[in-house]
Amino acid sequence: MARVRPPAGGRPPNALEVFTDREGLIETFTSLLAAKQPSDNDVLVLYGDGGIGKSTLSRKLEADLDSAHISARLDFALDDSILQTDVALYRLKEAFPQFAFPTFSIAVAAYARRFHPDAAFLSDRRGFLAGAGPFADVLEAALDAPVVGVTLRSLVAIEHGARLVSTWWRKRAEPLLSGLASMHYDELLGILPELWARDFRDALLRLGGAASDYEDEALPAVPAPVIFLDTYEKLWRIGLDRENILRRQREAWLVDLVSRLPEVLWVISGRDRLAWPEAYDPVWEQCLQQHLVGRLSNDDAAAFLAKRGITEAEIVATMVANASGVPFYLELEAQLYESTPQGERRPELFGGTHDEVIERFLGHLSIPEQETIRMLSTFSSWDAALFSAVVDEFKTAYPAGAVEQFGRFWSIERLAADRWQMHQEMSDHLQRHLKDRDPARYRALHEFGFRYFDSQLEGKSVKDVTPADVEALRLALRHACVIMEPEDRSSWFWSRERVLAKAAVWGPLSDVVVGYLAEAETDYGPDHPEVAGTLSNLANLLQDLARYDEAEPLYRRALAILEATYGRDLPEVAVTLNNLANLLQDLARYDEAEPLYRRALAILEATYGRDLPEVAVTLNNLANLLQDLARYDEAEPLYRRALAILEATYGRDLPEVAVTLNNLANLLQDLARYDEAEPLYRRALAILEATYGRDLPEVAVTLNNLANLLQDLARYDEAEPLYRRALAILEATYGRDLPEVAVTLNNLANLLQDLARYDEAEPLYRRALAIKEATYGPDHPEVAVTLNNLANLLQDLARYDEAEPLYRRALAIKEATYGPDHPEVAVTLHNLANLLRNLARYDEAEPLYRRALAILEATYGRDLPEVAVTLNNLANLLRNLARYDEAEPLYRRALAIKEATYGPDHPKLATTLNNLAVLLEKLGRYDEAAELRRRAQAISEEHPDVE
Repeated sequence: MARVRPPAGGRPPNALEVFTDREGLIETFTSLLAAKQPSDNDVLVLYGDGGIGKSTLSRKLEADLDSAHISARLDFALDDSILQTDVALYRLKEAFPQFAFPTFSIAVAAYARRFHPDAAFLSDRRGFLAGAGPFADVLEAALDAPVVGVTLRSLVAIEHGARLVSTWWRKRAEPLLSGLASMHYDELLGILPELWARDFRDALLRLGGAASDYEDEALPAVPAPVIFLDTYEKLWRIGLDRENILRRQREAWLVDLVSRLPEVLWVISGRDRLAWPEAYDPVWEQCLQQHLVGRLSNDDAAAFLAKRGITEAEIVATMVANASGVPFYLELEAQLYESTPQGERRPELFGGTHDEVIERFLGHLSIPEQETIRMLSTFSSWDAALFSAVVDEFKTAYPAGAVEQFGRFWSIERLAADRWQMHQEMSDHLQRHLKDRDPARYRALHEFGFRYFDSQLEGKSVKDVTPADVEALRLALRHACVIMEPEDRSSWFWSRERVLAKAAVWGPLSDVVVGYLAEAETDYGPDHPEVAGTLSNLANLLQDLARYDEAEPLYRRALAILEATYGRDLPEVAVTLNNLANLLQDLARYDEAEPLYRRALAILEATYGRDLPEVAVTLNNLANLLQDLARYDEAEPLYRRALAILEATYGRDLPEVAVTLNNLANLLQDLARYDEAEPLYRRALAILEATYGRDLPEVAVTLNNLANLLQDLARYDEAEPLYRRALAILEATYGRDLPEVAVTLNNLANLLQDLARYDEAEPLYRRALAIKEATYGPDHPEVAVTLNNLANLLQDLARYDEAEPLYRRALAIKEATYGPDHPEVAVTLHNLANLLRNLARYDEAEPLYRRALAILEATYGRDLPEVAVTLNNLANLLRNLARYDEAEPLYRRALAIKEATYGPDHPKLATTLNNLAVLLEKLGRYDEAAELRRRAQAISEEHPDVE
């Protein structure tokens, strides 16, 4: 039997590569390019189904360009890293090796070093400097810069460089990059398209012979460049897209770039029309020329066949009719024709259904080749290891190590150095064929696929989990959907998901849960409790990622499903009420959260009675909310009631009891009732050590809390070894790079800062910051917490120029996460105001203090201790400005709040008493001041362990 084999040099030319004319679309492109004006945005969009030839048409358009037009191509399907803005722009930079891109290069290096340190281009010095020309010294220095910005070495290069470099620095780089070090994530990422566009236009101007004066109004005197973007749908066709959230996140940078470069003709190929007019600006409707790449006309199809030497009228007519204008099937027919001896070529050997065409094509392969291609159709893609495992498992008789050779067959595409995938039309057919004709083999393949990927997750400890394990879960789920009943799949999936969730790989894991949600909705219907549970779990992951606006509607949908299923008063509803209330508490929407906790509590009490442990959980949560609101007198009895329930249920020495002991101790610590709090922490620690041993993470949590109490009491020599023991436990459990470790690093650094051991504290803060950025991404509020702490340390060291941008970045993160009026925003406003006051920038500091004060009063009311702290510091500022008549009532109000909250002899009063005394001395009211100082002294003597 004749066989279809690739020639030694690779695959034979085919219908997707030896392209037909498509005269109308080619003429559209030619006319658009000829009429291109450098001031008008023009985008040609080629969209249509997969396999229809969009990419090939795009490549033909590029190949037919005359040499006057520079061009480049970016295919978003090459690898997933291109979906990240910095990498995509860097790849576009690489596509123009003749251009330097100096401003963009400095900024993208700064961005990647801070927010994407694993970006491959950071370690590719040669590639980074390609095309740099006279800017090479500057860019090399920027690449070597320890943090961000331009080093002394680069400044010397600018000073002694050519006029081009010095003019660039003065007119382009310095104005755009001067604030680089203080830019937060969104700002820095947001300017990358602008810098790329400016550098590209500058290069075009020089190419056209213009003077290098960096005038933005000048237009290049060169033929329009053409940039081709392929497989565009990859930018946004994954994950949560119900509201086009990811679509906007992923493509907004490109819309910005295209809008900034009207000199360029953009050609975008993908499966869908662009929705830019609806998503961004209606004016895009006039700029986009969107054309459906439909099936080939009969004349085009016949012309292609003629190029392959197929001219017999009846055979051509049969092939054209049955291929239905799809190049994929025309190519199969052409290969069948070429594999059939000339004397045997008859019309009836061709045509038929698409499935029949594929089966005839496969019939020209050897049995090992047929078997292998059928087996591999089960997998979305494969590498050498999976290829070998499939060949061995199913005894296809194809050489197990010949993945490279197999990858050269037509309909198989190489995705990366060690990854291949099958054309979707071929894969879909083979899977349908197996399922219908050999269901046992079909199931066996998916069972193998499930075992292959699921085995990678077996025995995983939290510290060993990587994002690759999330991909293994996604692939295992794909096969589980074929072989498992929904209930079994649910049990398996959530058991695996829990381990990965503990490892904090929340971002990629949320995408997998989205996939599971789609399957659950299909299997159970959209209003089933399993769907509600999945929605809640997905919302929990998004909450961990601080994607609160996405999480909230999921919790609410889950709640609606459960209420419709069980009624409003069943315990399943109470669980989701708890989760939603917890989210609202994170957002400081306390007035919305409290009634949800109380409703959950009422449901559970009505279901289980007042004294069951399920009730204790909600009592704990409600008490925690009240503690956040400093309603300590309401929170304490709830904690104590929860503790009594748990002790009565489990006994005094079980870990459930220890959790509530911790919470109650934390409340007492807030009230400076340290003598009551300490024994509770120590009792909780003893319970946990007896239950879990001395080296489990549950023990580390209480070690942290007890150490924090001892730090408050200035018993530093006792606190430090507890923090270090907690850190050792967490590193041994999770590895060195999980957020649980970062929390203890922060706490230990704070202790060392209190002890003025700044050189030890700073690297711990920076390590904690790196862990959090790697875990959560650069814009998470947990990142902002450590930015604040590190900035506080730098402020203590009078390194104000380093501290200020950290405070500002933290502030931007919190405002973007919570909105402008959240108490977490007030914390950073307050800290930044302190810094500005220390720098005597009083006119900048005062409005920050007042804004922080307004937020705190709106959140907590006028009489809570958080308000008193800001009143005290604003009064200090007014005292610095000699505005004594304004400062005094603020000090007195702060003092009254603290007395009402803590009592007249609490150590937290001493600072305000002393501050008010200083003010009164400046006013000559020495007797009043002396009385305040005596009172502060008495408090300090009564609490010698508290600073």
